[in-house]
Amino acid sequence: MQIDDIRNVVSIIVPIITGSITVLNFIKNRKNKRIPSYTLMTKSFIPSECGNLNDLKISYKNIDIESFSVTTFAFWNNGKTELSFNDYGKTPPYLSSDKFKILDYSILDIYDNSFINLKEEFCDNKLSFNFNTISQNQGYVVKILHTGNANKDITFNCNFNNIKCKKVLLFNKKRTDIFSKLAFTTVWFLLLLLTALFIFSGILSHAEPKKMLILVLSFFLVILGLVSNIRESYIPYFGIPKRFQKYFDEIDY
Repeated sequence: MQIDDIRNVVSIIVPIITGSITVLNFIKNRKNKRIPSYTLMTKSFIPSECGNLNDLKISYKNIDIESFSVTTFAFWNNGKTELSFNDYGKTPPYLSSDKFKILDYSILDIYDNSFINLKEEFCDNKLSFNFNTISQNQGYVVKILHTGNANKDITFNCNFNNIKCKKVLLFNKKRTDIFSKLAFTTVWFLLLLLTALFIFSGILSHAEPKKMLILVLSFFLVILGLVSNIRESYIPYFGIPKRFQKYFDEIDY
């Protein structure tokens, strides 16, 4: 390998390394802050279409309804600094629905309630949560019965002081068979290998900087696609405390 080839390799590798270090430092520093996080998954047992059928009457506790769904909701602190009641002031976080009715709820888990001291209040189609302190990976899980049909029908409202609440995206764990998952993952791996070969070929042939930049950007886009595929297919509950994952398994079928 000639000097020019080595220079080209170094000019590509150095920005990648420095960029990776920057991202890792950002993640590390972010973890030291308060990170209120939440997620939810909804299972529709009686879709709204069923309510339009003639002579079909659906009721819950003597309340006539046209649809029925169950939403599992989890809230926890993903940062190392404690969340406290001082962070939300006079308006505690709450769940609500503008177009649908919340019929009932139940607390599935609280970790650790000796510190959290969770107190919920249900009034006017709004379920509020007051707490004392929530440390890292501590939180609570709630099951909500309502007349909506999807996640979008239940809204989580949180007004923490200068703290952004993070929504963790969930994927359906059982929506595709293992062969389909492996097939898509294999395609992404082949694309990654192909773009890597193009970059190596471009280095050896002294390709123009503009062309090399396009190849490197393509390589990173393929990496993002591969990571997203692995995250969606094999670790759908990534980012959720392990203690809470079992409650989504119960509804994910």
